[in-house]
Amino acid sequence: MDEHLVALGKRMQQLQEALRQVLAQHDTFQVRLLNADLTRTRRAWNVLCGLGNVPDAAQLTPC
Repeated sequence: MDEHLVALGKRMQQLQEALRQVLAQHDTFQVRLLNADLTRTRRAWNVLCGLGNVPDAAQLTPC
């Protein structure tokens, strides 16, 4: 399991860097694709960590 967490962690870092690059280029299509991939990767991370269906911080609404 640890190697899967490491792989997912690296993948999240890669996606975040790629997102920064396409945001700087104002490429909204790529931003949407990368963001969707990052969301899926975060969900996989949550499952492996035993967090199940914990929502991403972006999905939380302030009280």
